[in-house]
Parts: sequence; structure tokens; C-alpha cells
Amino acid sequence: MTAYTKKAFWNFFFMLLGILGANVFGYLTRIVLARQLSVAEYGVIYAVIALFGLTSIFQNLGLSQAIAKYVAKYAVKKNYRKIKEVLVICARIMYGSTALLACLAFLLSDLLSTAYFQTSIAGSLVRIFAIATLLSPIWMVVIATFDGLQRFELRAVGEFFNGIVLFVATLCFLALGFGVQSYMYAYIVFTTLAYVFFLPLLARYVPGIFTIKTTYSKKTLRMLFTYGLPVMFTGVAGMVLTYTDTALLTLFSGLEEVGIYQTALPTANILLFFVGGVTSVLLPLVAELWERKKHTLITQATTELYKYAFVSLLPLLLAIFMYPDIILNLLFGGAYLAGAPVLQILAIAALFLTLHAVNTATLAGMGFTKLNMQATITGAACNLGMNIVLIPLYGGTGAAISTLSAAILMFCISTYLLGRKITVRVPFLQWAKSILCAGVFVGILWTTRSMVDVDQYVKIVLSLILGSAAYVFCIWATRTITLKEALAMKKRIF
Repeated sequence: MTAYTKKAFWNFFFMLLGILGANVFGYLTRIVLARQLSVAEYGVIYAVIALFGLTSIFQNLGLSQAIAKYVAKYAVKKNYRKIKEVLVICARIMYGSTALLACLAFLLSDLLSTAYFQTSIAGSLVRIFAIATLLSPIWMVVIATFDGLQRFELRAVGEFFNGIVLFVATLCFLALGFGVQSYMYAYIVFTTLAYVFFLPLLARYVPGIFTIKTTYSKKTLRMLFTYGLPVMFTGVAGMVLTYTDTALLTLFSGLEEVGIYQTALPTANILLFFVGGVTSVLLPLVAELWERKKHTLITQATTELYKYAFVSLLPLLLAIFMYPDIILNLLFGGAYLAGAPVLQILAIAALFLTLHAVNTATLAGMGFTKLNMQATITGAACNLGMNIVLIPLYGGTGAAISTLSAAILMFCISTYLLGRKITVRVPFLQWAKSILCAGVFVGILWTTRSMVDVDQYVKIVLSLILGSAAYVFCIWATRTITLKEALAMKKRIF
């Protein structure tokens, strides 16, 4: 297990650095846009992105995960001819589906602008973003290949590259006076630069990718779609979960409500930094372990991830829950304070989505994509039905409640389905102990926040430092994570 722990840790470490860097610049981009544009203009940008997001799975067709799965499989055997065959088939299909979607977006842009977005600004944004989408398949192919090869330092560089290019390009276009269109033009810059920087890397790490001659068999095509189509339908449900909140808010509540929701959502999604690293690292690692029939190691890995994810995220969740108004005011301004309850609810949802991601990555790595599809479709149906009922009544808060309900449901279902394939040990005792420890954390935050004659931000920093120290001590004192366990993990990693 030591070799796999070391491998997983450093892969996750590199991914974490890349995702954190990308999230920092992504968040800075949102802050700049929110402060430079009106609430409605900020809202229409993410309403357009949400609309494209709902159709993006038909661009991908589940083939990104198929690439990661089968590149990992053939990399074990150093069969680069088959890797090239997989990549070329997937790239051809993805470029074809992307071109179709981009053409439809161009043709329907004016109709969508008047009938759905109800603002003349949206038409040009749809057309610009369609161009960026047309250029994007190379990014999906390269990143999925890096995942399959388990070269997560390269994936981390890619994530960081994504965030910083979008941030710098957005600033430049804003300075040049492009206004609300700046973010969309930044996407074109990013997708164009991806060809310049990442195609040479692909050639370096897949020997012979441009020189090996290979045939493209129907058997490989059938294999990719057998794996990819359930992923696609899972992805459809995932898109429903991710984007219908914004789409229905646009329809029922207007662009200003979208703008407010789209400050709370990315703030809560900071907690999902763990998800990107877990899913990217865990899927190909499980695929390798499953191929080698090391099922006990898969059980051990999932159990440890359940515990460490919960213990790590709980204090972050509670800090956001305690200071939602201060966070939104500091970052986005007073115009977005109405999103405080939305932020609190979505922070809780992020915890369950993280735990659910452990299950889905494990199932996908073992090849059981149909089980993922069952869990995600059920959650998406729950989310969509509750959105239709709650958004007209409660706006963004109703959307957040729907997301939380779906997240809890999906985690429960995916845990049950995973338990049908391998032994699953959910660490309920450790979770209970960490919740008790979190009570101490919250008590310190509450006491410190009530202090008078102290600057507000000084109180926040002081309360977080004292609360975090107390939380770590309680985790050790209650033996949620023991010193022996920590030292053993250190030995396995280093």
C-alpha cells in the first residue's frame, strides 16, 4: 500500500496546487467582473455560460473519462499504438459534435437573446463563446490524457494556466473597453493558447503520437462508447445539477438574481477544491488497482478519503457558514449581500458533493459507469423538480435548497451502489467525533465575533486561528486522527 499511498498523495498534492491556483485566479476574475459591471451584466455572463454548460456533455459525449480510463489501461502495458488510436478516435468525434453545437449557437443567438435572456447584450456573448467552444476539444483531450498517464504535475500546470490566462486576458479586454464581452474574448485567448502550449507536451509524453501508424477499429470505437455513453448520461444529469439552477433563475427570477447567486455559488465551491483533485487522481489509480485485482487497497483508499475529506472540510464549511455576509461584502460588495443564506446552504451541499465524488471516481475507475449514471440521474431529477417548485417562490435560496437535497440523496445512493461491488466502510464514528470537535470551533468563532471594540477583520483572523488550533487539538484528543496514524501516513508518503 505504501507505494500507492505515496503515488496518490503526490499526485493529489500537485493537483491541489494547480486547482488552488486556478481557483484563486478564477475567483479574482469574478471579483473584478462583479465590481466593474452591473449586477445584471455580471449575471448575463454566467447565464450564457450556464446555457452552454447544459449542452457541453453532448460535445464531450463521455469520451474524456473514457480517455482517462483506457490511457491508464494501455499505459500499464506501454501500448502507445492503442493510446494513439483512442485519442484520435475521441478527438475526431469531439470536434464534430463541438462544431455542430457551435453552429446551432450562432444560428439561435438572436432568438435566445430576446426570448430567453431578455437582453440584447446576450446575443453577442453567445456568438463569442461559441467560437471559444469550437476551439476547446484540444483542452479536453490533453487534460484527459494527462489524467490517464497519471502525470498530475502536468494537469496541475494546465489548471493554473487556465486560471491565470482567463484572469489576465479579462483584465486586458476590460482595460480596452470591451466591457461585458471581455470574459468571453478571454476564453478565445485561452483555447487558442492551449494549442500552442499543450500539443507539444502531448507529443513528449505519448511517444510516437504524431508518427506511429495505427488502424482505427470498430472494436475500439464500440469499447469507447460502451464506457462513454453511460458517462454521458451521467454527465447530462451532472449538467442538470450544475447549470439548471442558473438557467431557471434566469427564466423565473431575472439576471440580477443570477448575479447574486453566481457570487454565492463560486464562494461555496471553494470547498470543492478537494473534488477536482480526488476525481482526477482516484479514477486512474483505481483503474490500475482494479486491473491488478487489488480490491482491498481500493476499500482502504475510499475509507481514508471519507475520513480525511470530512475532517478537513468541516471547519472550512463552518467558517463560511458563520461569516457569509462579511465574505460577500468584502469580496463582491454590498450589492450581493442578499446571497448570504444561499452561500450558507451551498457550503453544506459542497461537503456531500465531495463525499459523493469519492464514490463516483471509484466506481468509474472500476468501470461501473452505469451505477454512477443511476445515482446522478436520481439526484438530477430531485434537483430539477425541487428547482421548478422552489425557485419561483424563493429565488436563489430555493435553488440552494434543491442542490443540498440532491447532494445528500446522491451520496446515499452512490455509497449503496459502491457497497454492492466492494466492501465500503463509512467512518461514522470518526465523523461524529469531528462534529463534536467542530462544536468547539464554532463556539470560539461565536465568542470572538461578539467581542466589542475590536476591528471586524481582526476578530475574524483571531477567531479562525484560535478556532483552528482548538479543532486540531480536539481531533487529536478524541483520537479521530491519532498521532500514530499520522506518523504512519507520513512514513507511507515520504
